[in-house]
Amino acid sequence: MIAVILLAAGGCGGEDPEPLCPVDRMGITAGMDGVRLTNQSGAACRFRGTFPVTMQVRLEGAAPPAAKGVLPAAGTYVQPYIAGAAAACPPPPQDTPQTVPASVEGVTVTAVTRGTDAYFMAACMSFSAGVPRIEG
Repeated sequence: MIAVILLAAGGCGGEDPEPLCPVDRMGITAGMDGVRLTNQSGAACRFRGTFPVTMQVRLEGAAPPAAKGVLPAAGTYVQPYIAGAAAACPPPPQDTPQTVPASVEGVTVTAVTRGTDAYFMAACMSFSAGVPRIEG
């Protein structure tokens, strides 16, 4: 009886799970190939498994799945976007750094991208979501 009480009080003996990924400590970039989140927190972290990683573009088909898994320190979560049909657009402005609205863990963030990418992504392209992966 005492052993059962000690196990119940001590838990299963498993390690604590990684902390949730701190959105404010992520390097977030976007481009014609998707959104990339680099863990800059110095420690592994985990996604809630509730929210997808998205960027504000014209999306055809299903939305990306919820981000899941453990992101190692300095690892990168990649949510691919596959470019679809392009609309007729005038030539892009000068290629200067731009931003694209994105969402990570349910928080709206700004993803840095090249100027021409931001122009085409926002106004001229449609995308479908690919299968996410963790690199590193």
